[in-house]
Amino acid sequence: MPHIVNQIKNNREIRINDLAPRRDYLYVKDLVNAIILALDVNIEFEVFNIGSGESYSVGEIILMLQKINRSNLPVYSGSNIRKGEIVDTVADISKAKEILKWSPSWNIYAGLKELIEH
Repeated sequence: MPHIVNQIKNNREIRINDLAPRRDYLYVKDLVNAIILALDVNIEFEVFNIGSGESYSVGEIILMLQKINRSNLPVYSGSNIRKGEIVDTVADISKAKEILKWSPSWNIYAGLKELIEH
């Protein structure tokens, strides 16, 4: 993410290895909130997936960042698919919702806006 933001802010183009992989992005403030809630739950040991519960491609992220930055830089992808690449990841956050009473407060657009403006 910092690599893409840096290119949007400082370059005349965006170069990326692959636009297709989809990831479950989570704003750091939501992660911190989940950790704080986990500290207050009276449980011996549990493993939680913490994420947004949605996935976005690198290409979608670039489009959102460019919209926030009011830019329209050309995007060049090497279409370099990494060996063993997982094409789509989405966290199952149902256990965190149930036990921690946690769910993300930030949507992807708001988190990206905060990232690019600061």
